[in-house]
Amino acid sequence: MRLAFIVSHPIQYYVPVYRELAKLARQRTTEPRDHGTTDLKDKGGIRHADDPARISALKVFYTWRDAGPARDVKFGREFAWDIPLMEGYDFEVVPNTSTDPGTHHRKGLINPDLVPRVKAWKPDAVHITGYNYVSHGQAIKKLSNAGIP
Repeated sequence: MRLAFIVSHPIQYYVPVYRELAKLARQRTTEPRDHGTTDLKDKGGIRHADDPARISALKVFYTWRDAGPARDVKFGREFAWDIPLMEGYDFEVVPNTSTDPGTHHRKGLINPDLVPRVKAWKPDAVHITGYNYVSHGQAIKKLSNAGIP
């Protein structure tokens, strides 16, 4: 299964999950296919290579910004995370055309190219983090209408 994530920006709590899923996908594309039994118990709970629920590829589509230094308005200073947030997985930062970009209001994420870029990657499923943004709401509707859960 090709799994896409749509999320506003790299979040230090989610990036380790993306990395691990990408690592598993890479391992699964290089391991031999097992055409034996499909009982998960036979493999210690690990899904078989031909199981459609197994992730074969992962890509994250960011709709606001990358993980570069950011300014925290409340603290009045710039900060950067002490862990690399843009390594170990495939991602794309989709251009945001909002006049006031950010996650502090609904119109802060306006990405006209988001749905076409996600569709071009041909995912089997899409996970969208945050629904109350223009682009994310449109993606839910348009991708669902296109038959992409």
